[in-house]
Amino acid sequence: MAISPSFLWLAGNRTRLTGLPNFYNLVIMEEQTTVGMETRSAARIKLETKAKLKVNGAMKEQIHLLQEEQDADIVDISVSGVGMISPVFFPKGAILGIQINGAAFHANKPLSLRGEVRYCRPESGKKYRLGIKFVELEDKVLDKIKEYIAKYERRATPRVEFK
Repeated sequence: MAISPSFLWLAGNRTRLTGLPNFYNLVIMEEQTTVGMETRSAARIKLETKAKLKVNGAMKEQIHLLQEEQDADIVDISVSGVGMISPVFFPKGAILGIQINGAAFHANKPLSLRGEVRYCRPESGKKYRLGIKFVELEDKVLDKIKEYIAKYERRATPRVEFK
């Protein structure tokens, strides 16, 4: 159950007015447990490797880059998407061709896939944090990603799957 900020404000004022510190502590404890809940439908695993990003054919008219391929650092991956750090801003909705270094997946060649930029936020040092959702993921690429996640996921019990 999520508690609204206005409810917390009311609870805090009620605590000060009525002198019921236990009520206030209860509300804060409940808020802390709901804030940290995992809301993703797929496990996101840390992955430190390189990738090359390329703007998809139809998007080239809208996004003008000095270089056709851009280097990026992958920070995490899941079966549904990947998190990256890029020196280039990509607008939300941009479709990118992605080549991920295959060494992390015990592959001889890079993993090729496509993804849609879901967000692009400024980071320190003139870089951007990208959230990319996979689109049209091939089964063999998906299998490699699943193997990687199964190997490195720390969760002892299986994650609940949403369908």
